[in-house]
Amino acid sequence: MRRLSRISPSGCPIPRCAGASAGRTRCNSISPEDAMNTTERLLVKSEIAERVLDYWNEVDTNWGAEAPAYFTEGGIFASHTSDMRLQGRDEIGAFYSWRISRGARTVRHIIDNLAVDPVSDSAARVRYVMTIWGRDGEGILPVTGPNAISQVEEEHERHAGRWLIRTRWVRGLFKGDTPTTIMPAAELDRARAARSDGAAS
Repeated sequence: MRRLSRISPSGCPIPRCAGASAGRTRCNSISPEDAMNTTERLLVKSEIAERVLDYWNEVDTNWGAEAPAYFTEGGIFASHTSDMRLQGRDEIGAFYSWRISRGARTVRHIIDNLAVDPVSDSAARVRYVMTIWGRDGEGILPVTGPNAISQVEEEHERHAGRWLIRTRWVRGLFKGDTPTTIMPAAELDRARAARSDGAAS
């Protein structure tokens, strides 16, 4: 796993310094390797940002039917605010199946302040602010404010050329009057038991 070059806040590689003379630091020009890594870094940022937006569009427009495929096999989707902690594609899929079973719901997840920090060419940290507007039923629905505004932090890994979520932690910042959809512990236990029975049969 090759680590990327050190990058300045502006997004450009920091040149290697050759030494100091007359109280000033003399630096080399950017090497071809650094220039290539700048391109890699921008590409990683673009690819992961697109994946994040695609995920929440999948949830909003397709009930999250394909959401488990955005995670690694043992990926974690958890909340600091609630007791819900999903691990693995099966549990994440069970959550979205339960969400569908509740009936009609209109929701939009708005993503702001999206920041991607590539750690290497196969790993990255991601953070963003997520605002949820949602109510049970079909639109147009009245609202007085968002359901929640949360800070989301993720770790992504590249597998077979695709960026997948290894961990996602959601930390609530503001809470509205209308609750978000949190899978009850009893429902999650039933889903886990059904999966265990299926594996044993």
